[in-house]
Amino acid sequence: MSEEGLLKYELLRSSSPDGPFTVVQSSLGNSATDETAPYGETSYYKVAATDLAGNTGYSAVVSFSRPLAVPYFNRSQNRPEDGGGVGLSWDVSPYAPTEFRVHREERRFNDATGTFDVVDSQVVPCAPTLTDTAYGTRHTYACTDTTVTPSPSDSYYVYWVTTVDALGRESRPSATHLRSYRDSTAPPAVTGLTATATATATEYGTVLDWEDSPAADLAQYTVFRKSTKDDGTELTWVGRTEPGTTRFVDTENLQDGETLTYFVDAVDTSNNSIHTLAGAPYRTAHTTVTERDLRPTAETPSGRLVSAEAKAGPAAGTVQLDWNPSPAYDPTDITGYRVYRWNRATAAYEPLTADPVTGLSYTDTTAAVGTTHFYWVTALHADGTESAPGDAWAALAPQQSD
Repeated sequence: MSEEGLLKYELLRSSSPDGPFTVVQSSLGNSATDETAPYGETSYYKVAATDLAGNTGYSAVVSFSRPLAVPYFNRSQNRPEDGGGVGLSWDVSPYAPTEFRVHREERRFNDATGTFDVVDSQVVPCAPTLTDTAYGTRHTYACTDTTVTPSPSDSYYVYWVTTVDALGRESRPSATHLRSYRDSTAPPAVTGLTATATATATEYGTVLDWEDSPAADLAQYTVFRKSTKDDGTELTWVGRTEPGTTRFVDTENLQDGETLTYFVDAVDTSNNSIHTLAGAPYRTAHTTVTERDLRPTAETPSGRLVSAEAKAGPAAGTVQLDWNPSPAYDPTDITGYRVYRWNRATAAYEPLTADPVTGLSYTDTTAAVGTTHFYWVTALHADGTESAPGDAWAALAPQQSD
């Protein structure tokens, strides 16, 4: 049978090498594609060639084992608008089995090895539904994993899908999709926020109190502050408290009579809060207070030689002072330093030691708690003169039992 005299080719398929064979496709060319071959089975093929005179010849029989259909996993997305969960979607041949298995692993970072370990693996109990068909070439299925729970920031989920045939055989896995699933609901706004910073109250800062949040996944409270010293738009983070701790004392702001606005934000374990999600601090609990003005009436002279810092010491009723002389001065000309503390009763800075301090630090162990202390540090020169002072301050809150 010559090539020029051929009329058509027919592709025939059988489940046995001995037949019977059925026609699966006719063609005028010399190739064909069998989309309907059963998955997970061995099919046998031969080609019938028929010429214009009606003579038919057959090729040798060949076999092909088609693996189980592997889905094309095309999407995974968090779906908080549906009440939570991860939405999954995949495509598959219309001739593939219609039973699927959705697999999920949770992987968490291992600090010791620097890799992610599998901490949980399971088949997700979601029921896929047919959502779309495209010209008979593929079917799209989807389901939502509603069993997933918010994961810590150091972990993520991995999904893949397989097909399962009538014999219970499972296909090779689809490509994987990685998904971080975090809670996206902020704790409710803090309630009952009050602040104490009036002329008859604290001398050591602003005391904030509020009601405990009902959020079960509360991680912390964060405290912010705005000041009238600027245009009122700059927000400063001033501290945090643990869940269950609904009091914060701001001792880091000089008691100089300015008006302050404080914000308290409840933050959960997924870092959700009204402030972080809305991006606007005024949506959190806030209150405005005016500090006491405790600044010394004696003005600190200009031209200081020493730059000093003061902070609350580790022990109650102590202030740690540290200082450094200006590098413009010869340190060999300095014989020591003198530390003064402001006494409101006498309206004067008074020395804390009879003899000069020879080092660059000093611990004031006589500082009263519950008030703000103001200091001067001066340098003593070899000729007996004393430099202009550097100033510093520190606020000491009362004992925690107060």
